[in-house]
Amino acid sequence: MGKEAQPAFDKLLKLLDVPDQEFNIQVRVCYIFRNLGEGARPAIPRLMRLAEDGVLSSRSMAYLTLGALGPSPDHDIVGLLTKRLDAFHLLDRERALIGLGYLGKAAEPALEKIEGLMGNPQKSAQAQAAFAYWKITGETERPLKVLAECLESYDFRMNAVDRAGDMGAAASSLVPKMTTLLDEPDDEALREAVILAFGKMGPAAKGASSKLRSIAGYDEDILMRETARLALESIEPAKD
Repeated sequence: MGKEAQPAFDKLLKLLDVPDQEFNIQVRVCYIFRNLGEGARPAIPRLMRLAEDGVLSSRSMAYLTLGALGPSPDHDIVGLLTKRLDAFHLLDRERALIGLGYLGKAAEPALEKIEGLMGNPQKSAQAQAAFAYWKITGETERPLKVLAECLESYDFRMNAVDRAGDMGAAASSLVPKMTTLLDEPDDEALREAVILAFGKMGPAAKGASSKLRSIAGYDEDILMRETARLALESIEPAKD
């Protein structure tokens, strides 16, 4: 972000100070700062306050944003997110795990707690813990086993699909099982999430190409057809 964009950044930063009942504004600003990346690092002090004091939706979104912006020598982002792994609300724990995953190896001090959540027999936050464990350690076998088990659960399969997409090509072994989820006629959100995940995997999701071509050509939902078409462009990029 260049100097010409500074006034817009300053205005966005001030929007994090809106009253808590306007938390949707705070959430949207967090999304913008995540997309800005390095240019949004001056917002870290204010995001830390939001992560400590905000309402559930906005503070948990701040976890994701802080993780995406990376470690800071002046702020204990890892410590804050690690504390949230003991929070009462599941959304706190889930988003703190994803934020720690974004931090990668810098989040290694949280690994013991992450590993414990990855083995949670109730499966709550398991998918997010598996993603974080993979990002920190680079190990795929255990995280993929957890995600495969979550794909079998009606309540947690969406989480598993989203995190598999975040793992990209590393989650290619899950493609066959995820492809079967495209046959869920009454869960359009799940089908879309699967297609988006395949797009993130790129050529590693080639095993789903036939199914995606069928959706791109014949699905009743025009948006689903377009989503499948875009995923195919990522999986089977045009040759020059």
